[in-house]
Amino acid sequence: MEDPIRFDCWARLAARPPATSTSWLAERCGLSMRDAKVALTRAHADASELMIASGLGWSAACAARESPPPWIRDVVLFQEGYTPLQPPQHVCRSHDLRYGGVLGCPVCSRACEP
Repeated sequence: MEDPIRFDCWARLAARPPATSTSWLAERCGLSMRDAKVALTRAHADASELMIASGLGWSAACAARESPPPWIRDVVLFQEGYTPLQPPQHVCRSHDLRYGGVLGCPVCSRACEP
């Protein structure tokens, strides 16, 4: 059974990504090799956030957050469709999750602080 809500993982780069990072990112985010290379280059040059996984169920999103490669830091989970540039209105501190629903955290259903 699929999780009803999906999540995206965003992060910053801790170091210059290795050559293998392009294929790693392309596979995880469904990008072409060219688009993955551009995203990595931009994130490194600008010290900006980079989507490192998309459309994950809760368990897979937690696993991605807990074990990133050494060249990635500060992994943050967002409800799918939200980004650091267009952040959602709510944060569940229990799950360290940014979400936009008015019905509460999609994981625990509690109403969390905006």
